[in-house]
Amino acid sequence: MVAVISFVAGGALWAEGRAGEPAMTVGLIAPMTGEEAAYGESIRNAVQWKLEGHENWKLIVEDDGDVTSKIAMATKKLLSVDKVDVLLTAYGRRAAVAAPMTEAQGVPMITFGTWQTNFTKNPQCTFVVGAVMQPEVALFMKVCRELGYKRLAYVGWQTPDGMAMTNYVKEVFPKNGLELVEMLQYTDDARDFRTILLKAVEKKPDAIFVIAFEPGMGIILRQCHELGITTPLLTVEGFDNYESNEFVQNRWYTNIAQPKEAWAAAFEKRTGVAPMYGAAYAYDAMDLVLRESAKFKEKPTHAQLTEALHKAGPLEGSVGRWVMRPDGIMEAPSKLYWVADKKSRVVSLEELKKLEGK
Repeated sequence: MVAVISFVAGGALWAEGRAGEPAMTVGLIAPMTGEEAAYGESIRNAVQWKLEGHENWKLIVEDDGDVTSKIAMATKKLLSVDKVDVLLTAYGRRAAVAAPMTEAQGVPMITFGTWQTNFTKNPQCTFVVGAVMQPEVALFMKVCRELGYKRLAYVGWQTPDGMAMTNYVKEVFPKNGLELVEMLQYTDDARDFRTILLKAVEKKPDAIFVIAFEPGMGIILRQCHELGITTPLLTVEGFDNYESNEFVQNRWYTNIAQPKEAWAAAFEKRTGVAPMYGAAYAYDAMDLVLRESAKFKEKPTHAQLTEALHKAGPLEGSVGRWVMRPDGIMEAPSKLYWVADKKSRVVSLEELKKLEGK
């Protein structure tokens, strides 16, 4: 039976199916307004889709507008007023804000598609579906070594996710034979990167490792071209929305595995738009909760659901096979991509070496 979706006060909504299942309430915190509203919409659509036909499952969506104070208020409301059984939080800073509150009340929280994984000390009921930083960086380091890029200048992004990446890179690069000859940072509102880029090439690195997304990456690529910088510019994820950019052509990057074609096509047929970042992970996170909750004859307590999630077996999801680690993290598989003819495609390391003339 197709779920009925209705709006309620405060931007929340719910999905109701047949009577029979124990009533379960899911909270979702996502950016439904502001610059990232399209991502929030895509995530909400994915969770709604997964909930269709499930009896008495209620979904309450809270818009945070990508504002920290609103994330905190949304979390308090969902825990204290709505009494959610499980909380889903979109990528970025949301889990770091919500985790201390969910941990204090013992409410299981699942975040997805995030670089951060250390949200609170000794987490008991905090889970991650799609921890993307570690596998992306591991593959990135391997490719750099194979291609001979051993001395890198790093240009990082001063946001919670960006700082998580910066700290991780500082820790793991030296252990893997890569030297960081320069560590530079830019603020979230930066639009002129020329001073940073010129400083990055002063020490003659083999390559510049840039962490940037929209619109920053497009500006960085153009300004590199304008400055005549020929040092290779490398990234993780950052090129995935720039396939048509003339300055991205014939470049490689590492990224999380994309949703399976059949899943993405079904999502687009259903919503009229292709899934955006986070949607597939949200779908799989909801799938995980549904599967583990179904093991109980009656509505599970917070503690019972938390224990079930920790013991969860492998999950065949929209991007591949997930396996739960003992620390509550499901890592996303990572792949190597090549951009040419305004399209990204998966390539092997051996194929990349030929494309790079190595």
